[in-house]
Amino acid sequence: MIKKIIKRLPKDSRADAKKAIKTSIKMKLLKEKLKKLAKFDPKKLAAKVQKKIDRSADKNAKNIDAINKGVAPKLAANLAARIKKLAEMLAKRHRVRKLAKSKKLNNKIKRQMKNIMRGAPKNIRKDIIDAIKALVTKYNNQRRTEFISKFNPSKLADKLNRGLVRVTDKQKPILDSLKKGVKQNLLNKLINQVSKVVADVIAKRAAMKSNPNLTKKELNAPIFAKIRDILAQVPDNMKPDMKRFIKLEIAKGKINAKLDRLQKFDAAKA
Repeated sequence: MIKKIIKRLPKDSRADAKKAIKTSIKMKLLKEKLKKLAKFDPKKLAAKVQKKIDRSADKNAKNIDAINKGVAPKLAANLAARIKKLAEMLAKRHRVRKLAKSKKLNNKIKRQMKNIMRGAPKNIRKDIIDAIKALVTKYNNQRRTEFISKFNPSKLADKLNRGLVRVTDKQKPILDSLKKGVKQNLLNKLINQVSKVVADVIAKRAAMKSNPNLTKKELNAPIFAKIRDILAQVPDNMKPDMKRFIKLEIAKGKINAKLDRLQKFDAAKA
């Protein structure tokens, strides 16, 4: 039908006629679509369409990445699952307190990382690392959000202050005993050395965070060496009291560090 119409027109007008007919058809189809869309709730429709757009965009991005990087879709899906598993382990790592469990988890992470990298083409290895980092950040932020939603700064501050009072009360008779059994000048010197030990214990937390490859054994070695040096300077009958004093002083230092972090948290939220 359209061909017949165009053939009847002069040759110099046929191109314009084709464009006009195409435009007319598009306009008619568009009007029909608009009539159908008018029957729907705009908000519901927008939400429905947006979900479809998101799903399509997500699938499309994965497919394009796989094609562009020369990786089959099956391999891409397998990598995604393994990346997710590794990111979950990395996010969990800093919450593992027992040294044996921490070593076991670190070794498992190293093996998983080697296996992923060994099976992946070189041109996507950087993307894998970036994906792992992004997921770890996501999981950590989810955990923080959950923590903050249940967090009550005033209750925690009261609890920490009560703990500080209890530790200080326990420490008083021990300090009195040390004053009787150790010369004052030496005791003052040793108390300063204990303060340095406490500072090292508090700094250990930041050191482990900045360098997760460091083990607790490596971090504790210089601290234990300083404690042994302190104990070597007091009479034998005073060593048990000095041990208890150091232990309680470390406990006080940890509570004060928590109170400092709590104050910073409040300032950040205000």
